[in-house]
Amino acid sequence: MRVHLQCFPCFLKQAMIAAQQISADPALVKSFIDLSLEPIREASLGDTPAHIATEIYRRIRAKLNGTDPFRRIKDRCTAIALESRDDLFHSVRTAANPLEAAIRASVAGNVIDFGIYSDINIGPIIDNVLHGEFGILSLSELTEDLESARSVLFLADNAGELVFDAPLIEHLMQFGGVTVVVKSVPVINDATIEDARASRIPDGVKYIENGSDCVGTILETCSEEFMDAFNEADLIVSKGQANFETLDEVDGANIYFLFKAKCEVTAGIVGVKKDSLCAISNRSIRRTRSGCF
Repeated sequence: MRVHLQCFPCFLKQAMIAAQQISADPALVKSFIDLSLEPIREASLGDTPAHIATEIYRRIRAKLNGTDPFRRIKDRCTAIALESRDDLFHSVRTAANPLEAAIRASVAGNVIDFGIYSDINIGPIIDNVLHGEFGILSLSELTEDLESARSVLFLADNAGELVFDAPLIEHLMQFGGVTVVVKSVPVINDATIEDARASRIPDGVKYIENGSDCVGTILETCSEEFMDAFNEADLIVSKGQANFETLDEVDGANIYFLFKAKCEVTAGIVGVKKDSLCAISNRSIRRTRSGCF
């Protein structure tokens, strides 16, 4: 996905949100916004949004001497999400279609987006996702692909959200080995290995870091270990909009994107309305772009 003009105000907002994790001091908040201006000026319209956001967060990380501004809220997000864990597993395990229910639980975590909202009533949101309509749901494709999948690579998104991914990860483990990929260094509120281990993912999962400090998954910045796992996986589940932005044009991999389309640009690429729930294969995206259905 290439950056659109509508993306640029979001970069400023992201810098502001990062600053507000530390202090409400207007001078500090403005200093973080100032850090974002040079990457915005130097941005190319051929970049992905994640490339530009990465440069902004690199400057923020340098300003903070490597301190993670989202550490406190990530811990809080995981703790809040864990309060719903047992109910989520029960809903999935007793559902008429456990795979669909597991997908819905996973997308519920992306809908909540703990990194943006500070006070959330989780119950109604989960209920809405578990029973509401998707903008697009590639369920039959995924069901068929799982029959022959022996290795699944799961690209994690936010801390806290991983708790909502756990029922889906458990379901995927019925078909083959599952490897959960997390960030190597703190990037926004994305999950690191510390967050993954706190999320009570079912036993038997392998964890690897992607070797990158980038927003989303920018393949040319990832480690050899990650790239080997990426290229060898029978099926890849990609969580969140940033991973979609960086992997939607990748060929030669069987990828399913699970996220909420939080902006008009992303929604337009997928062919749904803004704020739609999405679980879509990269093959469906290619068909949408080519106009073939």
